[in-house]
Amino acid sequence: MPSSVAYYNDNDYICNENYQRMNGHLTSITLGTGDTIWTLRAQNSRLLPTRVGLGGLGQSLSYDSRGNVTERTVYSPTGSELQELQCLTPNIVLLMRFLPIKPSGQ
Repeated sequence: MPSSVAYYNDNDYICNENYQRMNGHLTSITLGTGDTIWTLRAQNSRLLPTRVGLGGLGQSLSYDSRGNVTERTVYSPTGSELQELQCLTPNIVLLMRFLPIKPSGQ
């Protein structure tokens, strides 16, 4: 598996993604600028991610007994819930609920 991938548009360089792994499992993805865009924060006994960092946001995931995602919740850096997705099948979202984002200080 590559440890990094370079992206180009025609012949113009866009960015590099760098992959960090531990024991063969992906633990983080950073851009060539040093910005982290994905981080593994927790996993279950089946080594499926249950909490990940998405840049400045966080995401928690729940699974059924077959390992299919049943629920995804996205959190702001302060821990406020922003979005909840409940999945009927791995590829079909049954319910999507967006929660209002309040300006800071309110």
